[in-house]
Amino acid sequence: MYYLDESSIANSIDYFKDFKAVNPMAAGAFWIFKNLGFSTYKKKFYDEWKSDVPPVAWLLGSIYDEVEESDEYLLIFPFSINSIQTKQDFYNPRTVLKNMASRLKDTTDNSLIDYYIKKTGNKSDGTEAYLFTSDYIETEFGLLNNQKIELCHFLAWLYRFTKVDIDELITGEDFFHILKSKFVKDFKINDVELPAFFKQSITSLAFSSTRFTGHDLRKLLKFDKTIPINPILISGTSSYTFSLNKVDNHQAKEYIMYLNDNPSPTYIATSLEIKGQLIIYGPPGTSKTYSIKKEIAKNYNKLIQVQFHPNTTYEDFIGGLFPDKDGKFTYRKGVLLRAIDMANALSGTDKVLLFIDEINRGNLSSILGEAIAALDRSYKVQLANFLDDTGSSYELSIPKNLHIIGTMNSSDKSISIEDKAIIRRFHKLKFFINYEILENLSDTSKIGINLAALLKELNNRIYEELNDPDYQIGQAYFMPQQLFDTSISKFVWDKHHFVHVFNEGVIPLLEEYTVGSPESYTKILGTSYGYRIFDFDKLKEEVISKII
Repeated sequence: MYYLDESSIANSIDYFKDFKAVNPMAAGAFWIFKNLGFSTYKKKFYDEWKSDVPPVAWLLGSIYDEVEESDEYLLIFPFSINSIQTKQDFYNPRTVLKNMASRLKDTTDNSLIDYYIKKTGNKSDGTEAYLFTSDYIETEFGLLNNQKIELCHFLAWLYRFTKVDIDELITGEDFFHILKSKFVKDFKINDVELPAFFKQSITSLAFSSTRFTGHDLRKLLKFDKTIPINPILISGTSSYTFSLNKVDNHQAKEYIMYLNDNPSPTYIATSLEIKGQLIIYGPPGTSKTYSIKKEIAKNYNKLIQVQFHPNTTYEDFIGGLFPDKDGKFTYRKGVLLRAIDMANALSGTDKVLLFIDEINRGNLSSILGEAIAALDRSYKVQLANFLDDTGSSYELSIPKNLHIIGTMNSSDKSISIEDKAIIRRFHKLKFFINYEILENLSDTSKIGINLAALLKELNNRIYEELNDPDYQIGQAYFMPQQLFDTSISKFVWDKHHFVHVFNEGVIPLLEEYTVGSPESYTKILGTSYGYRIFDFDKLKEEVISKII
């Protein structure tokens, strides 16, 4: 059982003291409507959402925890946090929680319709309804004084009393991701809203096994002496907290398993333990190889890496007869048999990972031969074309502490794996494009281009033209390691490098995808761009501006 550590909440309070919103109340109330599921296209009637207001209002601003109540001065939205809290900082200070929905409706009718809420219909005939305006993102961002919110501090305030029930050891990064995933789910945050409203410079949150209480919170806040602080203890827990204030064991593990829509190292490790073999696939540039070498391999004592190509043979991978320096032919073990020997030499829980990059570029049926049956792990296979030291057929079995992982670009349609006998012996996991990490790790102040927005629009156009998500471009194309500044943990872009990456990385890929269809190429880029522009400003004006 874990809770946010007091230090995380104290840091959040200090952060919001310096965060000056144009209209703190309106900016804070926006998040109630996000939780209620408001959108620009679906009308919401008051009777549909009024009962859901108290729990989310409590979550967003209560200075009392779930075993306390107060009949006044209950809610402070994060943007209203100040060095000293005055009466003006409280949302409807004379309203009890159960009546908060009607007061929110009054606020909406009287002032929020001037901002991000649109009202339709008439109260008299029962058609009165609410929805977001078409420019709700821009409006809320303006209310925030055109500042992005540091997500970790918003989460720390929002989930200050939240209980995370998980029965395994986790890190501060895991805790951040659990709360982030819960927030995205509970508040219906879409791919546009997350980068529009938030930055993620910090992706770790301190946590503790000690419950953080309303009393602890009120000690961190300072109140004007005219504000009465009168907590009333209640029996049990408030009926208004519901699931918004807890994460159960199953949910927590599920949130950890998938990071930014991609399988986490923990999830991949579990898949390998279950099956023994795994293929990770997805569009080029989705960090498949990087994730294996930098994240997955850390869990293994030995890593063997090989790359398949059209000329890879059975003899290379399994083994066969090769001439020695004296011209005599002897049996030589291939990559797999050497990996097996390495795994068998280990003891205890030590493991070996055999990583096959671009596994689909080789003829797998030919490369594996009869050894394919050994992938079931319960079978021993007699190799017809390989003899052991006694001159007998080599008996092949793959030990449990040897895992095999392969990668393939799903855009390589001509060399996909078709053999069903092979496919059923591998688990398969897809990697998706991670716009969020590109947004968070890119410093583009010198070029003035939002790389995440550029890549997303390019991929939208690719999908519209080619009708195949596998032909999209991954974030790694815009994350060259030579641009990574370890002092700030960001890829720092300049005009010179952008020209090279765009002309020599992105454009050739688009040309390959659209070969024989110049009209598709032109529609994707918004220009024919049959030549190359090496001047950044001209490239930005004549090509990039046609995309975003």
